[in-house]
Amino acid sequence: TPSYTGVLKGIKGQYLIFEDNTVFNVRGSEGYFVSLGIS
Repeated sequence: TPSYTGVLKGIKGQYLIFEDNTVFNVRGSEGYFVSLGIS
């Protein structure tokens, strides 16, 4: 199971943008179970 840990910098449309400039396309992960933790 792939995992990623990072600091969320912003959200633009369907994209979550993280501090290290990693971009997560929410729409591209349609049909998958995605878990986000906030602390």
